[in-house]
Amino acid sequence: MTEIADDARGSDAAPLAVDDGSEYDEKYYREGLGPVAYARTNTWLNHFAGVADGIIRTVAPKTVLDVGCAFGMLVESLWDRGVRAQGIDISSYAISQVRPDIRPYVRVGRATEPLGGPYDLIVCIEVLEHIAYDDIAPAIARMAAATEVILFSSTPDDFTEPTHVSVRPPLAWIRDFADAGFAIDLIADPTFAAPHAIFFRRAKERQSEDIQMLGARLVRERSVSHARLRSMMAATAEAKKLQAQLEAARAARPDTLGSP
Repeated sequence: MTEIADDARGSDAAPLAVDDGSEYDEKYYREGLGPVAYARTNTWLNHFAGVADGIIRTVAPKTVLDVGCAFGMLVESLWDRGVRAQGIDISSYAISQVRPDIRPYVRVGRATEPLGGPYDLIVCIEVLEHIAYDDIAPAIARMAAATEVILFSSTPDDFTEPTHVSVRPPLAWIRDFADAGFAIDLIADPTFAAPHAIFFRRAKERQSEDIQMLGARLVRERSVSHARLRSMMAATAEAKKLQAQLEAARAARPDTLGSP
């Protein structure tokens, strides 16, 4: 692992309001995020390693802040690759699960409080749908004040999770970030983070409504393509499983089963 220097902790960062995030406790991370528990398993560690690789490949940042870092797995993956990363999360339980050597670089805090910086990149993955609608603009403004580039994702269609109180379509987020002086990057591919992820960059002028709508359509098409790919992969895996079962049955009873 890359050695972590003491001066990387962002001593210029403004204090953040602390919240125990009691709703986001051990049970939430074990049961509240779908069929795969959110935990320090190879599945999640490999996922965030891939996100870190994508960030370095696309942005090559020296400093990163992960807003809503949870267990800090992206923060640690970035440090392991030489990037000076920090993280905040509202859940004190989540912060307690961070890898011990990374804990000095994460803290309990709200997205609506000053974030320090500046950072080369701020990451905000599947976070803002959890906050009240009235807090969305302040949270975006805090991020906009601390960086020139934001990697953002927020589910456009998961209304079943009880803490998803602000699920919104991509165009709504694109307009909100435009209000804060940021424009969707139509070239960089952020799907290593999520099928509906977006790169936002500070812009000298606001993108036209037509460009914003084009960006939203691009995000939707990426999401649809990803869903189709997953469906095809699942169908292929099922076909291979059935083929293997058939071949095993033929091997066991060659006198009663015909040849392929």
